[in-house]
Amino acid sequence: MQHVSPPRWAQFNIVSGTLRPTSGRIAFDGHDYTGRRPDRVLKMGIARNFQHVRLIRGLSMIENVMIGCHAWIDRGIIGNTAALFGLSGGERAAASKARELLDFVGVPAKRGVEPLELTLGDQRRVEIARALASEPRLLLLDLPPAWLLPRSTR
Repeated sequence: MQHVSPPRWAQFNIVSGTLRPTSGRIAFDGHDYTGRRPDRVLKMGIARNFQHVRLIRGLSMIENVMIGCHAWIDRGIIGNTAALFGLSGGERAAASKARELLDFVGVPAKRGVEPLELTLGDQRRVEIARALASEPRLLLLDLPPAWLLPRSTR
């Protein structure tokens, strides 16, 4: 029987946990994680972006990036209660990290500008900042943007 590799989109989904493999094993850093849910894969240090932009309407650029920080913010009961009355220490740190990452990818956070008002290229940069916010050891980029490629390949 001939082995047929799944298409690239399926490979990304299998590695990131959004699709379960029908056979074989998946390992990262020497640990088998075959069939783990995407949130468990993220906690292992594997983050990804998607081919189609998936920013959340109604959230600011900073809030969209802060979503990626949930992997390392551990607020506990007291922190969750404090968050009801404003930003907790972990959320302040996440907001600060989000601003830094937006600057890093070249899309400074602008007040009053929703991410969906940005160009498609800048929306993808916001998504990459969100993926980086989880502090991954491995970042999977589905269709990396041209600005990540060396100048000689443009």
